[in-house]
Amino acid sequence: MILRKRGILLAGLLALGMTACGSKTEGEDRLASDKVYIPQFIDFKLDADSLAAGCADGQNLYVAAEKNETVPVEGARNRDEKVIPDKGLYRIPLNGKDAVRLEQYQPISLPEGMEGYINIQELSAGENGTLWVTENMYTYTFQLPEGFNEETDDKWQYQSEIQETTVRRQLDSSGKELKRVDISGLAQKLNVDSVNSTTFDREGNIYAVTEKQIFALSPELQVLFTVEGENLYNRLILLGDGNMGLISSSYDETTQTSNNVMRTIDGKTKNWGKEYPMPLNVYDVWSGSGEYLFYFQNGDSVYGYKAGNAEGEKLFSWVDSDIDRDEINFWFPMADSRIAAVSRKWDNDKAKYELILLTATDRTTLPEKTILTYATMGLDWNMRKRIIAFNKSSEKYRIEIREYGQMNTGADNSAGLTKLNMDLSTGNAPDLLDMGALPIRQYSAKGLLEDLWPYIEKDREIGRERLMEKVFQAAEQDGKLYQIFETFAIQTVAGAKDVVGDRKSWTLAELQAAKAQMPEGCAVFGQYDTKESMLQTVLLQNMNHFVDWNNGKCSFDSDSFKALLEFCNSFPGNKEIQQVQDEDYESEASRIINKKQMLAQFTLYDLGWTYQEYKAAFGGDFSLVGYPREDGSVGSSFIHSSGLAMSSGCKDKEGAWSFMRQLLLPGLNDENNYAGMFRTNKTDFEYQIKNAMTPEYQVDENGNQVLDENGKPIPLPLGSMWISDDQEIKLPRPSQDDYDRFMELYNAIDSENYSDENITKIITEETAAYFAGDRSLDDIVRQIQSRVSLYVSENR
Repeated sequence: MILRKRGILLAGLLALGMTACGSKTEGEDRLASDKVYIPQFIDFKLDADSLAAGCADGQNLYVAAEKNETVPVEGARNRDEKVIPDKGLYRIPLNGKDAVRLEQYQPISLPEGMEGYINIQELSAGENGTLWVTENMYTYTFQLPEGFNEETDDKWQYQSEIQETTVRRQLDSSGKELKRVDISGLAQKLNVDSVNSTTFDREGNIYAVTEKQIFALSPELQVLFTVEGENLYNRLILLGDGNMGLISSSYDETTQTSNNVMRTIDGKTKNWGKEYPMPLNVYDVWSGSGEYLFYFQNGDSVYGYKAGNAEGEKLFSWVDSDIDRDEINFWFPMADSRIAAVSRKWDNDKAKYELILLTATDRTTLPEKTILTYATMGLDWNMRKRIIAFNKSSEKYRIEIREYGQMNTGADNSAGLTKLNMDLSTGNAPDLLDMGALPIRQYSAKGLLEDLWPYIEKDREIGRERLMEKVFQAAEQDGKLYQIFETFAIQTVAGAKDVVGDRKSWTLAELQAAKAQMPEGCAVFGQYDTKESMLQTVLLQNMNHFVDWNNGKCSFDSDSFKALLEFCNSFPGNKEIQQVQDEDYESEASRIINKKQMLAQFTLYDLGWTYQEYKAAFGGDFSLVGYPREDGSVGSSFIHSSGLAMSSGCKDKEGAWSFMRQLLLPGLNDENNYAGMFRTNKTDFEYQIKNAMTPEYQVDENGNQVLDENGKPIPLPLGSMWISDDQEIKLPRPSQDDYDRFMELYNAIDSENYSDENITKIITEETAAYFAGDRSLDDIVRQIQSRVSLYVSENR
């Protein structure tokens, strides 16, 4: 057993200081600011590939673990092997001792002559140290024809006698079976099409959930009562008071509002009981204990709900404890107010499990650190990892997260944004802002954001020269940079060079002239592109061209915008596309090759598969011509990962930059080479290009290169593209010419994709009548210009 003294060390790392760079919002839940949960990590020495279920009884945790063992197949040729899963139950003492296997536990057995698999679905603690385990068994046989040859035929074509069995068993402390309840075939017994899930109460009664009914059954499977409902898809949980609860979501078409509640079943009245309002989009809920009816997770924080309360009470934040919630398998509240959790990390592709004991500690007892507040509508996994790493390593600063999206309700889906805007205008501004869902141009026009170019230029490890500067220049506003980001891509349109010409921009008239060269019936884009979808695309591409937030002006009554709407109107409507049958589907590559489609719109995020597929489809010689624009500008644009900004009111800008700069530092290498898109750090970008262009060669079974008749190594293609079942195109690895063409486009682009949800909504509402043929183009653009001008004026 290894007990690491990280609980003491993390007391310093987790400290939130008295000197604050931004303070807590008045009225926010203060529990987390009074207490912080310090983690203690314990290696309980469990060698397992996966954990299927877990529970706690106050003194121990129990987990269902699986370890796959590879064994040779008797009598098989070529050293064939098969994988045998070893399923076991383990007790993990909370006193730091190693996991102990329940040696008497044996999973339910497959019937003789049947094949299949067994899953442990659920564990729950019983009385007097007993344990309940729910197991699901899926079995089948094969009716193989005479003379069946496994090497030339597929036995799965002859699968038969499929059965599903679900059993709940009570075990003693050694894992020996004490009691068994077979709940197989509930759907047939209840005369329903299917049972979505089953849950058990403290008396062993069974609750079976169907789409419109919940059945309560005795342990002997006698129906006790039923309750009716709609859309009962979520799983029931046992509440702290012994009743059952289920998350239910609904949408009111009249008011256009969403509703999310915990509905309870009252065992005494045998009907629906109280309802507890829940935050929007919360679905992760757990059974309650002690004074809490149930627990739920909203964003990165865990809440407990007490009977009679109108909302949940914040208990703790995973990030506050320097824990990545994505690594948590199970967690359980303990009677002594501690939190017990089991985490899984990966070490050289091997799972490593730890017991985490979280103990509430008064924040005032911890050393001071300067707080940096980070505002986001929803914390993404990548930024969560960065914040945790920063908080662990920084001796001076600590980042505290404000998830404004948690404030959204069914009646007001923008409550979080409203609160953030209020904080920005009343001196309670956060120090750092995740701009992924925020109106950066409005904020910068109001002077709420810091220009980041001076920080980049003064940073000796970064500077403009170490970045893909063109991408950041496209994100500038009046020469100032208000956000930084880690990755980028290019949104563009490709066409055959002999059709569209060798160009990077064109007008709508030039596009139509090119289409006139194509066969009759040839479409501009794909089978499923519509007026409505193209409108969304061109607005992303061109919003910056029509709205100037700094000057408070817009130009939606211009000829350029009219041309874009005419372009969108040339596509079919949504209703027409809905009539396209699945059997009429044809891959885009095939449509391009067969002259049924002239152009392809795509996101260029590397020089590999996507680039090479379209290059091959267009015959190897194509232009990245972009979307039509009447002003002659390049029709392609940059898109980038979520931006990070610094508020102009940040009280410790040096500390804020010490976190932000990490997005711009190099980080790719041979062991860590995944990026998803092009990196904005130039060293990383060049590594990506070199890695993509480096050829791979054919090798033999011993790893030695295979040579051709001239004694030269044989290069391997990047892969294959299948146009049809019998038509394959080999894709080459990116060439120097591919890179040169990419860089030529990269250096020509001067704009980025940008969306404003409210402006887009106005335009979508107004253009519906134009697309339907009910109003003229001039009438529509006048109305859009009027409405958007008013919106911009009111929100500057």
